Amino acid sequence: MRPEVLALALSQAIAVPLPKEPSPPLPGTSEPAPARRSPVQRTISITDENLSTVPEIHVAADWPTTLVFATPLAKDSQAVMLAQPGHEFAPPKFTDTSVILIPRRDLLSGGAALTVSLSDGNILTFKLSTVPNEVDIRIDVELKLTKRATPDSPEALKTTLAQLRSQIDECQATAGTAGVSKIGALVLAEKAPEAVELRKIGKTDKQSRMLVSARYEYRLFGYTFLVFEMQNRDDSKIWELDTASVSLEGAGQKQDVQVASAAMDPPAIEPDAIARIVVAFKTPQQQLGQGFAVTLKEKNGSRHIQLDNLHL
Repeated sequence: MRPEVLALALSQAIAVPLPKEPSPPLPGTSEPAPARRSPVQRTISITDENLSTVPEIHVAADWPTTLVFATPLAKDSQAVMLAQPGHEFAPPKFTDTSVILIPRRDLLSGGAALTVSLSDGNILTFKLSTVPNEVDIRIDVELKLTKRATPDSPEALKTTLAQLRSQIDECQATAGTAGVSKIGALVLAEKAPEAVELRKIGKTDKQSRMLVSARYEYRLFGYTFLVFEMQNRDDSKIWELDTASVSLEGAGQKQDVQVASAAMDPPAIEPDAIARIVVAFKTPQQQLGQGFAVTLKEKNGSRHIQLDNLHL
């Protein structure tokens, strides 16, 4: 080869740049790792104010998400409905008060939807989505509806109880004045003055593990008021008054007497406790040798108390 040709080939080879080798990573650096999801437990409260909004639940692949409801689910094959365009979920599992969701993979931007029907008639809808940094593993769903609550729902019952308490407080606040007004009306109704009497009875009996004593008799304005004291000697059962009945017996005949009122304080007798009972009735015409029989009936029970031969 001639010297001038060899010089030209060497110059062209030197002019071509060599390929660059990759730079080694700097000390202490590594490839970025995917974000780690944090499991979350929280409560969703559904009220009259936010009822029109759809709560969002965060789910993720292979993470079970459990929804717990205070109200049982409806007894229906379609109580739990899952709308999943990409079939991302395994079939949901559910009990009387819970629903368990297990996605096979993360949800796309469109997400999915869950509809749950409850036994009180309410139907709840939730949006399901996937976010990179957290996943809901348990959600407690609370219904705090008052305006649209069904009559047997817990919130409706709470509202009814609050109204009843208010009415009872109002009645108790005016009870004394009402009693005085009633006595005044009885005085006005009397055509002639009548004696006001107080007599001690002092009769005691033991029945059905109850100790009952007829203590006093009041007679005023044509009515008889009998005062009893009762002690509950049953160690495990309370006693509540249902109704009272009175009859006039003797001299070969029996006459039922209409009871005007029967009240007990306190309204329930705890084991080993004592209560007072007042039974009131219009005083009947009484013949010589006749006595009264009073029956005190237990509410939701069979421990009825009967006192005979009360000679008043």
